[in-house]
Amino acid sequence: MTKSNRFTLPQAVKLVTKNPAQALNLQDRGVIGEGKRADLVLAHRKGNHIHIDHVWRQGKRVFLMMGKLIWLMGPSGSGKDSLLAELRLREQTQLLVAHRYITRDASAGSENHIALSEQEFFTRAGQNLLALSWHANGLYYGVGVEIDLWLHAGFDVLVNGSRAHLPQARARYQSALLPICLQVSPEILRQRLENRGRENASEINARLAARRPLYSTGLPYAQ
Repeated sequence: MTKSNRFTLPQAVKLVTKNPAQALNLQDRGVIGEGKRADLVLAHRKGNHIHIDHVWRQGKRVFLMMGKLIWLMGPSGSGKDSLLAELRLREQTQLLVAHRYITRDASAGSENHIALSEQEFFTRAGQNLLALSWHANGLYYGVGVEIDLWLHAGFDVLVNGSRAHLPQARARYQSALLPICLQVSPEILRQRLENRGRENASEINARLAARRPLYSTGLPYAQ
């Protein structure tokens, strides 16, 4: 295996982002950057482009991603599932919709998800196969690490997210994260919850009472 060229981290980033076609002789996959403070970049060349796979800074792996992770949030009944289903039907050259792994029967609910038993879920989580995972409403939810590959390849990824677990997503994806909330009036939300017939009246009232104004979150919202 041929020796890799080595650059400081700023040099490597500048090389990749500003002038990838003139990158120096690199092996197909290997180290291209090592800075004075043990900063490290692992990347591979594909044609005239260099794709960064991993970045370590001060001994910790950090994410340097070309794509955006769109973290879609909204109360139950806000229309997230309908929006995701519509986007999947359209041809998207740059946007990928991630399927969630959920400990819920595949036929339950309206979301197109991957059903797992709790044992399967914990096995995947234990093997670090889930980029993000959380527990809500008696179920376990997860998003697979495949989304990291998509982001590194330059795709934008849309995830059916949760406001309660936004800090977890922000801690992992940092500047690559784009959080968006769906805004729905209480009247329309009540009508949708009643029409779908999953909850009784007291449960619907509890959902509506727990709903906080999205304007106060400081997040982008859509009506």
